[in-house]
Amino acid sequence: RSWGKGAKRCFEHFYELCSGPCLWGEDMFIDQCLSKVLKLTRKSVYNLLTEDHCDPPEGWDDCKNRSSVAFHPFKKLHEYEFCLANAEPKHFKDMKAQAVKDKKKYLYYQKQKEKEKIQKTIEHGKKEGNCTMEDNTDYETSRPLFAMEGITSLKICRTKCNDDSRCGAWTWG
Repeated sequence: RSWGKGAKRCFEHFYELCSGPCLWGEDMFIDQCLSKVLKLTRKSVYNLLTEDHCDPPEGWDDCKNRSSVAFHPFKKLHEYEFCLANAEPKHFKDMKAQAVKDKKKYLYYQKQKEKEKIQKTIEHGKKEGNCTMEDNTDYETSRPLFAMEGITSLKICRTKCNDDSRCGAWTWG
């Protein structure tokens, strides 16, 4: 109950300070809330939290280290579920099976997204004469560079490059 009141005070304080929601993660919000708004004194006990960004021991993310009380971060649901199932196996007996299902689902959707991305790239390439355009991008090529005269538009430049086997990349402008 008291954290709820404190969190509300912090949210209101930082909402005003940032002129809207502060673009922080939960860890920064809690850190700033506890120290700046609620004026709590920090007591650093570095072995309680195992944090990915603080040189954790090998295999930390299996969450089996009984001397840690928290493991951070787990951005994907199945990673969090595996951690929870390993950290508290008596309380979360079915969690590992759920984590396996959620990982399969996650990997399936990632594959689908990748397929869609590839398909869009292929379709875009067909529309653009099989040569994609990207603004403000430099490409390297082992082929010799040369200039062509009389090119009056980006479209002509791209077409000429597609038609010339010596052309490895083109630029316009």
